[in-house]
Amino acid sequence: MATSITEISKFLYEQELRFRTSDDGQALILSFQTKNYQDKDGEKLLLLVIKLEEEGEYIKIFAPQAFSVPADRAPIFLQACAMVQWRTKLIQFEYDNSDGEVRPIIEFPLEDAPITTRQLMRCLQGIVQIVDEYFIVLDRALKEGVIEFADPNRGGDLMSLLDSLPPELLEEALRRREQKGDE
Repeated sequence: MATSITEISKFLYEQELRFRTSDDGQALILSFQTKNYQDKDGEKLLLLVIKLEEEGEYIKIFAPQAFSVPADRAPIFLQACAMVQWRTKLIQFEYDNSDGEVRPIIEFPLEDAPITTRQLMRCLQGIVQIVDEYFIVLDRALKEGVIEFADPNRGGDLMSLLDSLPPELLEEALRRREQKGDE
């Protein structure tokens, strides 16, 4: 067996993370404070579940009910999810069309190698960081049907940055680039 719920529990204790074991003893449940992400009750908390499958040889870390997406918004929301996946590492999104649940998930096989504390923490921190960082984009896709990755608090995307530069500075940069190409 690659790992067990008991072993994962020890790692979480070592990292001083509060968690509980599911009623069936097959999963660990914990939550993290967020800056941007808000759950359905408006709380800035992301609930995570750590679950082992295949006798501890496969691990899943996911945020159940992170988003609830009506069928008419699913195409645009799932497009935004795919764009987030393209821009980041590690995370995937699962969609249940029967109830509109979209859950961020990290999953991978352990096979015969035990998971390390460092790997587990990277997964936990990664899922929280990515969901929190891209919440504004995903929430806007859900509520407004718009996908916009430019963040006004970070100065926007590259085109917005270029548009804000004085024209003479851009002309000089292009002139220098052309001169380099002629050399």
